[in-house]
Amino acid sequence: MVIGQNKIQGAWVFSPKGNLNRVSAGELENHVREALEEQDPRVVIDMSEMDSISSAGLRVLFMVTKKVKQPFHFVIVQPNELVLEIFEVTGFESLLNVEQTIGAALDTVLKPTSEGGNDQ
Repeated sequence: MVIGQNKIQGAWVFSPKGNLNRVSAGELENHVREALEEQDPRVVIDMSEMDSISSAGLRVLFMVTKKVKQPFHFVIVQPNELVLEIFEVTGFESLLNVEQTIGAALDTVLKPTSEGGNDQ
């Protein structure tokens, strides 16, 4: 699996390509763990070029949700229909913030804590 990694305006953007399965999930986890070491991490995972996700990939997403300080500091971008269905069946849809564009995701994760979208 190829995983793009960029820091944009203080947010880490990871762009995995292909299948996020038990083989590739460890690679994504290593990249994301580095970002999570920051004091107030902001993480975006762009799934626009991902084909599918396995339970190992879901575990990585769950780990990120537990490590970020605010729920809206972690956003998923453009998962395909299969991945969205997996989120729905597993209940992950209630744990994740999903946006349709990188711009919208960055707007969400970069809002000051007092303005965050899901901080109810």
